[in-house]
Amino acid sequence: MRPYADAEADLLIDSVKQLIGDHVGEAGATLDVIAKDLDVHPKTLTRRLTLNGVTFGQLKDDVRFAIAKRYIATGMAFEDISWRLGFKDPSGFYRAFKKWSGRAPTRYRAYR
Repeated sequence: MRPYADAEADLLIDSVKQLIGDHVGEAGATLDVIAKDLDVHPKTLTRRLTLNGVTFGQLKDDVRFAIAKRYIATGMAFEDISWRLGFKDPSGFYRAFKKWSGRAPTRYRAYR
């Protein structure tokens, strides 16, 4: 049983995703920054997310994947997408995208 009501858990998860999206591409999309924005300790945020079946890393990946798909649909260069999502280099983006979607971003774009 989840300790929080579904609506409250959904609100927390949605708030975290929104804040990650606001900070993506900056060095600020970290657990510490997001927790500070929510006015909770990072360990408290981690515990609340875990109690609701998700991790901060999963939510960050979900947000980055959703944004990456939108950027790919516009035809944006993969290197630009990489930087906008906060990856240190394009190869990190390629590996992450393949993990998220099961295919390389070039193949994803080709089959859209």
